[in-house]
Amino acid sequence: MPIEEFVRMAVNPYPVSGELEILFSGESQTERSHRMGPTFIDYFLVHYVIAGRGTFQLRGRTYALQAGDSFFIFPKEMYQYEADEHEPWHYCWLAFQGNEAEAILHQLNISPEKPIVQAAAERRIKPLYRRLYATLHRGEPMCAMESIGYMHLLFAVYGRCNAARNPAPILDDKSDIERQVDQAIRWLTYQYAEQVSIERMSQSLGYSRIYLSKMFKQLTGISPMQYLNKIRMERAAMLMTSRLSIDQIATSVGYKDPLYFSKQYKKWSGHAPSEHRAILLGKIPKENFPPPH
Repeated sequence: MPIEEFVRMAVNPYPVSGELEILFSGESQTERSHRMGPTFIDYFLVHYVIAGRGTFQLRGRTYALQAGDSFFIFPKEMYQYEADEHEPWHYCWLAFQGNEAEAILHQLNISPEKPIVQAAAERRIKPLYRRLYATLHRGEPMCAMESIGYMHLLFAVYGRCNAARNPAPILDDKSDIERQVDQAIRWLTYQYAEQVSIERMSQSLGYSRIYLSKMFKQLTGISPMQYLNKIRMERAAMLMTSRLSIDQIATSVGYKDPLYFSKQYKKWSGHAPSEHRAILLGKIPKENFPPPH
C-alpha cells in the first residue's frame, strides 16, 4: 500500500532559558527506509513511535523499535536511525535543552546508555505530544509556559514507565528513618508561618505523633516544636532590618500573639525584638550582645 508522507512542525515562538526549554515539536509519517545520520546535534531530541518499525543506533548499539517505543538523542552524541522498508515510522518528536535537562533525564533513568523507553501500554503519551504541538502551533504569548507543562507531564509518564524496567540508581544511602525526618523538616520549613500542629504534621506524613517525635529528636537532638521555633526565630531575625513592624514580623512567622512572640524572641536571642532591631540597624552599640541559641 502507498505511504502518505507528511511532516508537521511548530517552533517555540517565545523561548525562555531555564531548567528546561522547548525548542520545537512535530509529527510525521516517514517514507520507506527514511534515514537520518550518522550525525549529531546540539540539543536533546526524543521521538515517540506511534506506528511502524525501524532501528536506532547510539554508542555502538542498535535498537529495534516499534509502536510505543521512544528513543532519546543527546547533544554531541553521534547517532543514526532508519525507518523500516515495509512499515516506516509514524512518530512524534520533541526537541529541548536547558541547564537541568541532563539531570532531569538522569532522574528518569534515561541516558546515552539507556536511551529507550518502552511504553506500548501507555495511552497518555501521544495525546500529550499532540497537545504540546498544538500549543506551540497556536503561538499565543503563554504557549511556552503551557507547553512546558505538557512536557513535565510527558516526562512524568516516561519516568513511571521506565521505573519498572530500569530501576533508578540509589541516589543516597539514607535510612528510612532519616528520610522520614527529612520529610518532617521540609514540612516545618514550608509551614512555619502557619498555625502548626505536630499532630497534623504527623498525620499528613503518615506517621504517629509519638513515633515521629521520637525519631526526630533521636536524629536532630531537639523536638519538632523546638525545631519549628528555631526556624521561626531565624526567619524573624532576618526580617528585623525590613520595614515590617514587630507585630507584622510576629504574624509572618506564625505568631498570633505579639507579646508571646516577643518573649520567645528574647529567650532565643537575648534581646527583645525592638532592641535587637536597633542593634542590627546600628542605633545602639552591639556590646554584650550574645549570639542566638
